[in-house]
Amino acid sequence: MRLTLFISTLLFAMILTQSACDLIIPPAPPLESKALRPNDYAWEQLDITQTYDYIDVARVDCSKMLSVLTGSGKCLPVKLPVGSAIECPLTYPGKKLEMACLTDQDTVPAIYVRFEWDASVANLDLKQSFGACKFVSAGPAAGESPRYQTDTGFKACLFDEKAPYSVLHGDVVSARPSGLYIDISENPSSLDQLKPQVSSVRFSAPAILTLDARFLNEKARIQALKDTNMIFSFYRGFAAHSE
Repeated sequence: MRLTLFISTLLFAMILTQSACDLIIPPAPPLESKALRPNDYAWEQLDITQTYDYIDVARVDCSKMLSVLTGSGKCLPVKLPVGSAIECPLTYPGKKLEMACLTDQDTVPAIYVRFEWDASVANLDLKQSFGACKFVSAGPAAGESPRYQTDTGFKACLFDEKAPYSVLHGDVVSARPSGLYIDISENPSSLDQLKPQVSSVRFSAPAILTLDARFLNEKARIQALKDTNMIFSFYRGFAAHSE
């Protein structure tokens, strides 16, 4: 009887001690996500349409976007084949954002964005935000012979309805997508299998939303910088569904 009472008293004391510890030292909050969420405050700080005059040349402040994103603490500098850039991990349905401001001396910066989606994403509806697209392909990615020794080819859909500067750049041998497009070069589906996705503008991963202004003239580069907002706004639209 005394042993039972002693054990009960000891257990009660342990419970009180644990409760007191919880009151004095509350449980640690969950760790903050290391990825940018669709509703992250960093997106709200971006002012990508701001222009200013510098030596009589109208410019768009591209570097400010990179500064805001790296200032979030979630985006880091990286080296890409195209040059210096930043890389941001993203929460679902996104996966990764690569972004660069490639600047030629005394010209408007060329924005370069690659927005990769999670591997499980299917039927990603792009039509409302980006309009119809025109399918283009060439080289090994399209099941054709290499056009030159290191040719990997491409499969892409150009959003030339909302972004008329989106075209194939170069001649037949060196042609590549330029402007705003969905890059489906890594998608293993055949051209026939991709036709329904192209016609409905609903794509399944791997599909990379791309904005490449490297080969555009100054006027088109300025518009491409402003059109970056279409990509960001599209991702932010998933705020209610983000994990």
